[in-house]
Amino acid sequence: MTIFPIFTSVCVFGVIFTIARTRVSKKDEATEKAFWDREDEANATRAVDISNLPYINIPLDYLPMGISDDATIKECEEQIKSLSGKKILNLSGYSNTALKLMYGAANINTLIECDNNYSELISLIVKWGQALDRLGFEDEAITVLEYGIGWGSDISANFVLLGELYCRTGEYSRVDDLIKTAEGLNSLFKDGIIKALVEL
Repeated sequence: MTIFPIFTSVCVFGVIFTIARTRVSKKDEATEKAFWDREDEANATRAVDISNLPYINIPLDYLPMGISDDATIKECEEQIKSLSGKKILNLSGYSNTALKLMYGAANINTLIECDNNYSELISLIVKWGQALDRLGFEDEAITVLEYGIGWGSDISANFVLLGELYCRTGEYSRVDDLIKTAEGLNSLFKDGIIKALVEL
């Protein structure tokens, strides 16, 4: 007597599952089509002049060069000097498709290279700042790390070490400024950075 209700329930569940799967499949198809339509549009976008974009200039004269023979510091200095001759752009938060739509498909390789240079730069800044701090060059570490923040770095170590240095040197109000800067980040690391700074 209980076989038919169970069978009916299974059938109903199967129908509901099939309908749901069909809806998801159609939604996925629509999403994929929208993606490729946008990609086609991006690939057809004509190149525009990118010479006036906000490229980052590395102020070698104002950075603490040549203050130590430490191997890590010397390596950072050489790499920073090498980067100073390249085009650098902070393009965080932009997909390749978005960049092609904004600046044209013909410019995408140049823009990717500029963004890669930026990623290398902000990573170097942290490494350099940490090495300077390790050797007791607190003021110099602050100078270097502040440039990283000014260039839009979203590396947690950049914010946290700079915040720690501000506390060590008694500049507590500047930690508040760092928190405000972090609040303006468009980054997945934003909340973690703010939490770490507040804990200082």
